[in-house]
Amino acid sequence: MQRTRPGRTRHLLAGAPRRGPGLTRLGLLAVVVAALTGCATSGAAPWGSRATLAPGLRVIADAAVDAAKAPEVWGSLLAAGALQIGGADDNVSDWASKKTPLFGSQSDAVSAGDTIVDVGTGLMIATALATPSSPEVGRAVRDKGAGLALAGAAVLATKGATDVLKAATGRTRPNGSDDESLPSSVASLAAVQYALAARNVESMTASRSARLGARAGAYGTSLLAGWARVEARKHHPSDVLVGVALGTFVARFVSNAFIEPGGPTLEAHVDPGGDMVAMRLGMHF
Repeated sequence: MQRTRPGRTRHLLAGAPRRGPGLTRLGLLAVVVAALTGCATSGAAPWGSRATLAPGLRVIADAAVDAAKAPEVWGSLLAAGALQIGGADDNVSDWASKKTPLFGSQSDAVSAGDTIVDVGTGLMIATALATPSSPEVGRAVRDKGAGLALAGAAVLATKGATDVLKAATGRTRPNGSDDESLPSSVASLAAVQYALAARNVESMTASRSARLGARAGAYGTSLLAGWARVEARKHHPSDVLVGVALGTFVARFVSNAFIEPGGPTLEAHVDPGGDMVAMRLGMHF
């Protein structure tokens, strides 16, 4: 292990991006996908085959309630509130940014957080492609395209909601650089992507322990990405928890209301032509 200063060693997780971020991210993605797809089962409904833009008000309402009831959502919000007692939020932020216990330095914490988000993007896509598909190639492409389009919309919605909340709260970052601390965008984007990946895994597995493991892994990895921002002195711990709650809520809501319900389905048509590939979305009733 490389020495960074007397008496201190560089953390492996922090140093990984410096050895080649592209290979590190690709390798981590390959390992996780291999483990997850090993749990895949046959006979499940093709993923994306029920994707819809018009699930109905009842389905939307039920999906919102289910998402809000997820422990990852309400538990994170309760923890964020508890951190406001006795200045714990500021105290933990100061300690983490000075000690950088996991990532070794503030700059390495920034790199690690970005890497986790990038891996989440690939994992969300890879697990969607690994889900059960229709034996008909054309149908499978349409199903995957529709599901991925809605997953992408969930990520964009999370980014938009995060920006709105930042502007509304106006909380100053621990380093004083601006007033866009709450919530953490790295945490919210990691959460929505890893939570969507976990839902994809749920559609591949029959084991309850595998489903719970996927959810726990998604939540823990999202917190890790957010914690990197705390060590980088970019966010308070409560900023991270609110971001994770937001991303997880959006992922579960979009999955339950638009990607996996019944009703009118969303179809994606891929039209390759020349130097461009176009995707058309349509409704099938």
